[in-house]
Amino acid sequence: MMVSERINRMCAEVIRVSADLDQLTARGHSETVYAVMMRMKLAAMTVELECTDLVDRLQESVRTLKRTS
Repeated sequence: MMVSERINRMCAEVIRVSADLDQLTARGHSETVYAVMMRMKLAAMTVELECTDLVDRLQESVRTLKRTS
Protein backbone atom coordinates (compact mmCIF):
# COMPACT_ATOMS: atom_id res chain seq x y z
CA MET A 1 0.00 0.00 0.00
CA MET A 2 1.30 3.42 -0.92
CA VAL A 3 1.25 6.18 1.64
CA SER A 4 -0.80 9.12 0.45
CA GLU A 5 0.74 12.52 -0.13
CA ARG A 6 -1.56 13.95 2.55
CA ILE A 7 -0.20 11.53 5.15
CA ASN A 8 3.37 12.38 4.12
CA ARG A 9 2.63 16.10 4.64
CA MET A 10 0.98 15.41 7.99
CA CYS A 11 3.97 13.33 9.13
CA ALA A 12 6.36 16.11 8.15
CA GLU A 13 4.29 18.64 10.12
CA VAL A 14 4.21 16.39 13.21
CA ILE A 15 7.98 15.99 12.98
CA ARG A 16 8.45 19.76 12.64
CA VAL A 17 6.28 20.58 15.66
CA SER A 18 7.98 17.85 17.67
CA ALA A 19 11.41 19.26 16.83
CA ASP A 20 10.28 22.76 17.83
CA LEU A 21 9.00 21.39 21.13
CA ASP A 22 12.30 19.57 21.70
CA GLN A 23 14.16 22.84 21.20
CA LEU A 24 11.96 24.60 23.74
CA THR A 25 12.52 21.80 26.21
CA ALA A 26 16.29 21.87 25.65
CA ARG A 27 16.29 25.60 26.43
CA GLY A 28 14.40 25.02 29.67
CA HIS A 29 11.08 26.39 28.44
CA SER A 30 9.04 23.19 28.67
CA GLU A 31 6.61 24.67 31.20
CA THR A 32 5.71 27.80 29.24
CA VAL A 33 2.20 28.33 27.91
CA TYR A 34 3.56 28.12 24.37
CA ALA A 35 5.15 24.71 25.05
CA VAL A 36 1.95 23.41 26.64
CA MET A 37 -0.04 24.60 23.63
CA MET A 38 2.48 22.95 21.29
CA ARG A 39 2.06 19.65 23.17
CA MET A 40 -1.70 19.94 22.80
CA LYS A 41 -1.34 20.72 19.10
CA LEU A 42 1.04 17.80 18.66
CA ALA A 43 -1.43 15.45 20.35
CA ALA A 44 -4.27 16.65 18.12
CA MET A 45 -2.13 16.35 14.99
CA THR A 46 -1.12 12.83 15.96
CA VAL A 47 -4.76 11.80 16.41
CA GLU A 48 -5.67 13.35 13.06
CA LEU A 49 -2.77 11.52 11.40
CA GLU A 50 -3.82 8.20 12.89
CA CYS A 51 -7.45 8.71 11.80
CA THR A 52 -6.42 9.69 8.28
CA ASP A 53 -4.19 6.63 8.02
CA LEU A 54 -7.00 4.39 9.25
CA VAL A 55 -9.46 5.84 6.72
CA ASP A 56 -6.92 5.43 3.90
CA ARG A 57 -6.32 1.81 4.87
CA LEU A 58 -10.04 1.08 5.03
CA GLN A 59 -10.61 2.68 1.63
CA GLU A 60 -7.78 0.63 0.16
CA SER A 61 -9.27 -2.54 1.64
CA VAL A 62 -12.64 -1.74 0.10
CA ARG A 63 -11.03 -1.11 -3.30
CA THR A 64 -9.14 -4.41 -3.02
CA LEU A 65 -12.31 -6.29 -2.10
CA LYS A 66 -14.21 -4.76 -5.01
CA ARG A 67 -11.46 -5.79 -7.44
CA THR A 68 -11.47 -9.37 -6.21
CA SER A 69 -15.28 -9.70 -6.21
